[in-house]
Amino acid sequence: MLNKKSILIKTKGDHRICMSASIFSLATGIKTKIKNFETVNTSFPKFIDIIKKPQPLVNFIFNQSSKTIRLDNADEKISFDKYLDDIVSTIRDKKIK
Repeated sequence: MLNKKSILIKTKGDHRICMSASIFSLATGIKTKIKNFETVNTSFPKFIDIIKKPQPLVNFIFNQSSKTIRLDNADEKISFDKYLDDIVSTIRDKKIK
């Protein structure tokens, strides 16, 4: 079972690795220790606040990822909506556990 595993992430002070490892941990349910996590504050001081609350996280993901698609195209919008629903469900399920 994945939830019994634990990993240590050595970030070498890279805030991007810290944030990626956090999302990885939420998505997989694997307990993760992230070294030098405070480096996230260099680029994204509100990261922890956003990641703790699914709705602001979804809003952030929507705002960032919607820049890459055309929402006036029905097929792209349907795919994008499904993508967001899957992310919300995954985060909600992990937080409930």
